[in-house]
Amino acid sequence: MQPSSVIAAVEFASPAMLGWTAAAALPWLINLWSRRRHVETPWAAVDLLMAAVRQRSRRLKLRQLLLLALRTTVLLLAALAASRPVWRDAASPGTGRTHHVLIVDRSLSMQCRVGDASRLELAKRQAADLIAAAPSGDAFTVIAWADDADDLLSGPTFDATAAGSAVASIQPLDAATDLRPALRAAGAAVQASRGYRDLASRVVFYSDLAASGWSELHPHDSNQGDAPRQWAQLRDQAELVVVNVDGAQPANVAITAIRAEPATPLIDQAATIAVELAAFGNADSHDAALELVVEGTRQHVRPTVLRSGENTVETFDLRFTRPGSHIVEVRLQARADPLEADNRRWLSLVALPATKVICFADERSEAVDVARAFDPRFADAAGAGPIAVEIAAAARLASTNLQQYNAVVLCNVAELPPRPQRLLQGYVAAGGALIIILGDRVRTEQYNELLSGAGGPGDASPAVLPVVLGAAPVAGDWRLDPRGYRHPVVAKFAGRASAGLLGVRVSRYLPIKVTSGAATLETPLAFTSGEPALVTGNYGEGRIALLAANVALETRGQPWSSLAVSPAFVPLMRELLAYVADARRQERLNRVAGQSLPEDADAAWRTPYGVWARGPIDTRHAGMYVKLNSRPQPVGEGNPPPLRVAVNIDPRESDLTPLDRRELPGGDLNGVAGETAQPGSYGGRPLDGYLLAGALALLPLELFVAWTFGRGNA
Repeated sequence: MQPSSVIAAVEFASPAMLGWTAAAALPWLINLWSRRRHVETPWAAVDLLMAAVRQRSRRLKLRQLLLLALRTTVLLLAALAASRPVWRDAASPGTGRTHHVLIVDRSLSMQCRVGDASRLELAKRQAADLIAAAPSGDAFTVIAWADDADDLLSGPTFDATAAGSAVASIQPLDAATDLRPALRAAGAAVQASRGYRDLASRVVFYSDLAASGWSELHPHDSNQGDAPRQWAQLRDQAELVVVNVDGAQPANVAITAIRAEPATPLIDQAATIAVELAAFGNADSHDAALELVVEGTRQHVRPTVLRSGENTVETFDLRFTRPGSHIVEVRLQARADPLEADNRRWLSLVALPATKVICFADERSEAVDVARAFDPRFADAAGAGPIAVEIAAAARLASTNLQQYNAVVLCNVAELPPRPQRLLQGYVAAGGALIIILGDRVRTEQYNELLSGAGGPGDASPAVLPVVLGAAPVAGDWRLDPRGYRHPVVAKFAGRASAGLLGVRVSRYLPIKVTSGAATLETPLAFTSGEPALVTGNYGEGRIALLAANVALETRGQPWSSLAVSPAFVPLMRELLAYVADARRQERLNRVAGQSLPEDADAAWRTPYGVWARGPIDTRHAGMYVKLNSRPQPVGEGNPPPLRVAVNIDPRESDLTPLDRRELPGGDLNGVAGETAQPGSYGGRPLDGYLLAGALALLPLELFVAWTFGRGNA
């Protein structure tokens, strides 16, 4: 709606003060009230005297009216000045009202303390000052922004009070900075103001310009994405101002990572907790103390020295005595640390008696080599080692409770009817690990139904893995290509030629064609032909791996590869199992602020602030999230461990280095560190000064006229 305080070409910044114009009528009311009422009685003696006075009284009445008008005008001008009128010439270009799009950064780095206030508090003060100084008739959009952008007023408003309240309501988050949502929200706000006549948009960013988020606009950043394009479009549509609320780069120390080795500890066996620490800024070194807490009980306190620009790793040895969920917390204590939110980190893990794996095969011999790679002591029954392996006939797949196993392996299984397909999909979606080893028995059309979702008419099942298998195997002579050893499955083979991975010979494999929807698909291994040998991908809360060549030595016809007799076989299969099962479980139980929680659709969760909420849950605050009814219970026999998820900050936010505004597209963009972006002058001329000067000028004139008339009447 249009503001009601606009009168012709004059706007009033404080229209409520117009009520004081009624005071201008006060002298007239007093004059009328004080008029003496009397009854005339004819008297011949005074008739001659009244005739002489009548002519003189007309002159006195004119003087009194003039004096009354002066006093009324003084009061009227003072009341109008208090209402802060602004003259806007609508006929002049560029002199319309302003739509202020205020974008306030509330990411983790804005919690950095600057004296007695945080950066976010400084940003809110400056935004509030702009709103207070804006003339009447201007519109406001208030956007709170971190990893996402929230329009707090759901569109432009002409109510400055509501805009100020929205700014005051902004609370800090532990999420990282992502510039793209802010640019999208700003563009939508500018478009929303197009329906208002004579309303020019001005976008003001209040931020610390942390390079971790703003580098998306850096001309040398290779991960720019759509940010530069969105920025350019916004500059074409509105005036842009970037205010760096704190131009300093304070030193900061932080816990940047915590992990368990192994990722899934075993009961009564040694485990290592590795904690990564970092120091940022110009300070040479920082004395600190690192505290390790397990299930709320302090286990270790260790002094440490952090040096600027270096990463430090501290390790602690632990031994878990009971199976199930465990929470490990680390706390860093350092003096004069301006950002304390990154001095805590949590790790949620599950301790198991053993990693349970079941291998399905049509012929037992197809799975024996895989079972022995996982457990060298494997015999007819599951061994007592860290990996407990079972072999089952493929026909039992449809009747097996897969949830009691940490990983399922299909070893050259021929048939995958619809029911086993649905069971495998549900198992992986719920957090299970699935390894598929292809071979000559595989009916590729059924596997394609499982992997690519091509289950026939009416089948809307999502793809487990976005690949399509070739109709028949290809023959030749190839080696394995670890693709630079970049993937965790093969990373430990780097620099170890004697490990034998490069010497594995492959004579047959099933071609794997990656489909266009495979953005998250990974290829740890390829053949020297260039085609994938091993692909992995996430599905739901679980992970799946697909090996293109059969590894069994005892199979129909000749073996497809020499991998099973290579010294690389056992470590490769164990690294693959750890990646699809243990590493994925760690990802499921440990999230970055802003990521969704597992099983969040209909679940109720206790947040780090002790509040129960039902999904979807806002995880932009670091801490522990506990699913309702998640109670400790024995692990195994189909009982899942209690679900407790650790949400930690993005370590990139700990580096408080700001981006130089001059490197932004368009240059400095007017913002000044520590100063308030002014509302801007779009041709509006304030009139309160002129009105107040007029009132002050009339005061001595009123005194002079009163004195002159008084002398004349004497």
